[in-house]
Amino acid sequence: MKLLKYAAVVISLFAFTSCESDLEKTIYDESKVKPAVLSGLEDVYILDKTKGSENALLLKWTKPDMGYQASATSLLEMDLKEKNFNNPVILTASIEETAYSATVSDFNKKIMTLFKNHGVEYTEGETVELSFRIGSYISTVIDTVFSEVYTTTVTPYAGEAVYPMISVRGDYCNWSFNNSQFVYSVNSDDNYAAMIYFDGKAQNGWKFCKEEDWNSGNWGSNGESTIPDEALEVTLISGGNDIKAYSKKSYWVEFNSSTGLLQMSQ
Repeated sequence: MKLLKYAAVVISLFAFTSCESDLEKTIYDESKVKPAVLSGLEDVYILDKTKGSENALLLKWTKPDMGYQASATSLLEMDLKEKNFNNPVILTASIEETAYSATVSDFNKKIMTLFKNHGVEYTEGETVELSFRIGSYISTVIDTVFSEVYTTTVTPYAGEAVYPMISVRGDYCNWSFNNSQFVYSVNSDDNYAAMIYFDGKAQNGWKFCKEEDWNSGNWGSNGESTIPDEALEVTLISGGNDIKAYSKKSYWVEFNSSTGLLQMSQ
């Protein structure tokens, strides 16, 4: 009997040590993190409107090392250099993909969108400095890890169509009109979509707002019902309450301003 008890203690100690060892392996250590490394950005781009369908931008990046085995989602962000990523355009977000390409026309449209987001008037022939970076994250409880900032000088062209847009305002941007991100209607209709980076704060509250004031039209949750945390589809109402759901850091957001249908995915 004593031998059996002794064996049980040894097995328990071994199991505890193994579990503790496994926990140690998965403890997040910021000092061991290696951010993604971006490559392929040229020093200068001159965009020619007569070559809109040609490829202009091809960026690649290494997967980040988060210090242990984990699948990280990486966001490719672009912003005007002087704005310091306070309202970037998210070009792509993915766990598996490590490359992004854009045609001359698409690249130019993204730049025009940046100008519109920041209220900047562009004059034909002017050059602009752009910044790019990769943000990587594995959960909402760990801060996003950002790569170095990479810059380039671009001469875009005016006259490119700018998509209609609706702002996404909420706690993630301190409810600021200047720092909110946007969903866009590529067909200039009632359907809007974009990747939105909430930084894990969507559950603190957010809404759609048509203009830079709350009186021009906004959409939120139906006050009589609660949106499930990760509902894939839900119908919003005009002038509704704050949407307090969705706990992950980024989502592909689709919204129909006529029906109020909101679709969320990753």
